[in-house]
Formats: sequence, C-alpha cells, structure tokens
Amino acid sequence: MQRNLIYPNSHPGYRSGIYYVTDPYIISSSSSSNIPNNTLCYIPLFVPQPISIDRIGIFVGTGLTGSLCRLGLYSNSDGLPKNLIFDSGDISCATAGFKEAVVSAFLVPNYYWIGANSSVASPSLYSVSARLGNKFFIGETAPSVSNSVAMLQQSSVTYGAMPTIAPISSLSYGNIPPVFWFRAG
Repeated sequence: MQRNLIYPNSHPGYRSGIYYVTDPYIISSSSSSNIPNNTLCYIPLFVPQPISIDRIGIFVGTGLTGSLCRLGLYSNSDGLPKNLIFDSGDISCATAGFKEAVVSAFLVPNYYWIGANSSVASPSLYSVSARLGNKFFIGETAPSVSNSVAMLQQSSVTYGAMPTIAPISSLSYGNIPPVFWFRAG
C-alpha cells in the first residue's frame, strides 16, 4: 500500500494576500532563461498545508513583443504530472516585470506539478540557475553532481490551452527552469 506522508510542520503557514515562491531549494537565480517554445515544462510543487491560491505568476526579465505564456497546475500520480487542476489562460510576456493570472484553487497537502508553456516568441524569465534539490523529486537517469541537470521535466506540446491530462509519454529532462510565484487567497 502506497502512503503519502505529509509533514504538517514543514511550512510555518500561508497568509492570505502574500506571495510565495514555489521552491525552497533555489540555490541561485538569474533572468537569462526561457521556457522553450511549444514545450510544456513541469516543476514539482510540495504543498504541506491546505491553501487557497488566487494568483500564479512569473517574472519576465526581458519582454518580447507578441510573446505569451500559460501556467497550469497538475495533480501528481506516482511522481509524474497527471490531471489539470487549472489553466491560467494567456499571460502577456511582451514587457518586463511580474506577470500574473487570477486563478482559483484549493489545494490539500500533497505534491503537485506546475506546468508552463510559451508561444512562438519566448521571453527571458527570472529562472533558477542552480537547483540540486529537484533531483530528490524527479530523479535522474544517471547520478550526477551537476546542479544544472534534471531540474525540470518537459514534453513537446503546441502552445495553447493546457492539456487536461499531462502529456508524459515523451518526457525529457531540462535545466534552468523559471521561478514561479503563487499568492495565498
């Protein structure tokens, strides 16, 4: 029997109206990466306490005219993204700054996956340049001490509405994932 053990004391608690970054394992960051065009990138998210989320966002370092992205949240099934919980809709990334979407989700303690997809024009995003901790969540095909491999999983998906079932048949590892924020509602 598989059990999901959630440790309630692993977070001090979420306060309504406050933004939180999705990953406590960020070692260093930069604004020099992007979401590959027509690629759905998945980043693990651990939620240790019940929370309502009313915003999700990214920080655009350098905007690109006409660029769009979509953010989604997926359930977890055996260490892989599964069912879509919400899709942010189009977020314009044409200018620099924090970009967010209004969402509505109540999350119970569990693991989830944030998904991101960009249109044909992909802006420079505030990203994680070193994140050794994700190897704990997604593993890797062979042991490596590099902190820039196996930081995300990705699958080829044409830009548009997030798929209701996460496409995972052709997952590959990627690196330098964007940093995501969410706001407690």
